[in-house]
Amino acid sequence: YEIRLSLVGSEMCIRDSFRRIAKYVHILEEYLRHVTKSTAEYEVLMGTLWKLNRVDDYIEDKKSQAENIETTLNIEEKITGKTENLAQPTRRFVREGDLQEVTKGSNKKHYKYFLFNDCLVGCKKSKKLFKAGHNLGFKFSHKISISQDSKVMSDDVPGIKHSFSLVNKDKTYFFAASSLDDKRMWVEALASCVQQVSKLRRVVSVSSPMQVLSNRNINITSGSSTIGHGPPSTGARSLILSELKK
Repeated sequence: YEIRLSLVGSEMCIRDSFRRIAKYVHILEEYLRHVTKSTAEYEVLMGTLWKLNRVDDYIEDKKSQAENIETTLNIEEKITGKTENLAQPTRRFVREGDLQEVTKGSNKKHYKYFLFNDCLVGCKKSKKLFKAGHNLGFKFSHKISISQDSKVMSDDVPGIKHSFSLVNKDKTYFFAASSLDDKRMWVEALASCVQQVSKLRRVVSVSSPMQVLSNRNINITSGSSTIGHGPPSTGARSLILSELKK
């Protein structure tokens, strides 16, 4: 019991520390609005703000990863007969829902689908876990990979309403949704996943602290001039680098 209380207390302290960092970023951004651009104080504070922003972004990214892994693990617990672990560091849960997969001869097979940013997992309702009208679990059926080469086609399959397709290099998959709105949400979600997979392959390089702040849409003004645009001066760069080494 004492150990549990200690762990809860430690978790609260960590969360408070994370919240303080975000607060420090906001305070420093507000303070910089009143600092003259040409001063050494401004240059040092810009370096500090850059460091805080990097830490804040890192925390938010790890927090998002932890939440997604927890969600994925909860889904994984409901699925039996899996061929691999669903929880992966770069995998993000997107949505779930019922779809009919259209096969040759316009035959339809009903599946429960779990969409992640890099794959679509199809499952069947498990009869063993179906009790009192409530589905408590699913049986794994198949997994469809999503890559940067995948294409989402919103055109209906002839004769099948609310249908669409996912085109991969090896195979084209046809689906039918329950309504036009449901189809739209699936098509948009799948298209977004293809874009995300493509972005994961890109290497993002940051050339300067100014670029980081620009990417975060931070607009710091002093008087009539705009601060934070263009590369930092040689003096500013040396001060920022010295701050980062501390």
